[in-house]
Amino acid sequence: MTGTKKTTTVGGRTYTYWSDFMDRSTYAQDDAGSVKRICGGSYIRNDLTARKAIAVAFQLPSFRK
Repeated sequence: MTGTKKTTTVGGRTYTYWSDFMDRSTYAQDDAGSVKRICGGSYIRNDLTARKAIAVAFQLPSFRK
């Protein structure tokens, strides 16, 4: 069971992120189709927090749009 999928831009690339209520985690997918877990044990609702977590998970140099 997943939450609403939201999109954000990090470093000029578009990412989609969503909450998975069964795993109690938040996942992100890049435009190439790679899916990574960006937060475990809770959910991310704020766009800035999501961009920071995506930058860390996908090893990007910056979290800025």
